[in-house]
Amino acid sequence: MPWNSLNGITDLTPLALAFWVLSILIFVTAIAGLITVGLIRRKRDQLRNATQPLAMFLFDDGVLQVADGDAQQFMPGDKQRAFTESTLIAQLTLRFADLPRRIDAMGGHGYLMLNENNGPLALRLLRRGPLCRIEMATRTMAATDSASSEDQILRAMAEDSPQAIWVTDPDGRVLWANASYLDLLPANAPVSWPLPQVFKDSDALRTSLTVQGKVHDFSIRSSQRGPHKMHFATDITAITAAETARKQFLNGIGQIYAGLPMGIALFDASRRMMQFNPALTDLTGLATNTLLQRPTLANFLDHLRDSHLLPEPRDYLNWRARLTSLEAGHSPSLSETWHLGDGRTLRVTAQPYPDNVMALLFEDISSEVQMTRAFRAELDTLHGVIGALDEATAVFARTGTLIVANAAYYDMWALHDDIVAPLSLDSEIARWHRQFASAALARATTGLRNSDPIALDLCWHPLDDETELRANSIGSGRVMVGFRAILQGRRSTSAGIRFSA
Repeated sequence: MPWNSLNGITDLTPLALAFWVLSILIFVTAIAGLITVGLIRRKRDQLRNATQPLAMFLFDDGVLQVADGDAQQFMPGDKQRAFTESTLIAQLTLRFADLPRRIDAMGGHGYLMLNENNGPLALRLLRRGPLCRIEMATRTMAATDSASSEDQILRAMAEDSPQAIWVTDPDGRVLWANASYLDLLPANAPVSWPLPQVFKDSDALRTSLTVQGKVHDFSIRSSQRGPHKMHFATDITAITAAETARKQFLNGIGQIYAGLPMGIALFDASRRMMQFNPALTDLTGLATNTLLQRPTLANFLDHLRDSHLLPEPRDYLNWRARLTSLEAGHSPSLSETWHLGDGRTLRVTAQPYPDNVMALLFEDISSEVQMTRAFRAELDTLHGVIGALDEATAVFARTGTLIVANAAYYDMWALHDDIVAPLSLDSEIARWHRQFASAALARATTGLRNSDPIALDLCWHPLDDETELRANSIGSGRVMVGFRAILQGRRSTSAGIRFSA
């Protein structure tokens, strides 16, 4: 029985009839599903392409005539710069990467539609000769909500960054820049697309730029992102000034070190030489090449020992270890006097400083030692001469301080050898006044306080019936005062003894 005969349906068995009805339902359901999918896709495409107006700009020959909607968010923060068509295109280039090329290809007439790179914005541009209408809209896509919020945050970070940030294309043209970059442009400079080149060499690591009459130093870092390159410039003027000041300070210190007669060797925390001055080589005789190799403190001391410039201590290794272990705040400075075989005498001082830096100072004190020895020899001679005199004799310095007195003077005035306080000319004159008449003593001591050699006539002046005084200058402002018994003086005169200066 043919299937297309409706009369035959009644002749089907119940099972065949059920199968036939099920087939019809499946076919109808499939057709309905295909229609539904098509409608959903069409609706999705409509939603994707649907936009909500955001802002509109109308330019005539590049000059802004009308700005409508939320146009403020697309304008730069610098109100002092004119907002032109080129300025807006420069602002939008980072969001619409293909915008400059498409505008150039469009010529003087045409219509252009672009969607933002990974963002919700859509751009429509209509050009009719000098007139240009640019519309900004937001695509109604739920999936772009979170991305839009994140993009706004990232854009705000880039725009408000204190670093100058700009993006260049493969040809080196500046497609986008933030406010810090635009602030580096000369005052009232026109902002057009492509943006002006502030830095002549964007790939340089460091460069200088004159901003508002002052030279600023910048450190530049670049990063490749697809066909574009991002550049970041940081103002390091303060850092450069600090480095320059530090170099000048070190150069000044170096010049001071070079002019000092004292040998200086500086060692770092690891006790390795980091600086020395020329006087060190003059005093020690060590080769400059040896010191330029930055020896450790232990090696430096070994070189001095090998050159016989270091007196041999009892335990050299222990002495060297004690010297190298000096630390600021824990160990006092160490000072020693080295008597060398060539007759020189060096004062060597090890001084630790903060950060565990240590300075080793070498000072030639040979002339000072020789002067001290000569003075001591002269003083010993003076002691011997004064001590051999029978008269009570005392010698005073220019300052009036008692330099030396013989035993007869101490006995005459009942003084003790262990007197702690220094005796002075004024105190001694006061002592003499307590025993002798003031008038006689005044005549005898005329010119004594000021060491006047004319007033000091080298003559003996009687103080009373038994004692006489003589005062005379012995050079360098020093005076010698002598007391003797008058009877003793007569015996000396009869013996033919002469007193001379």
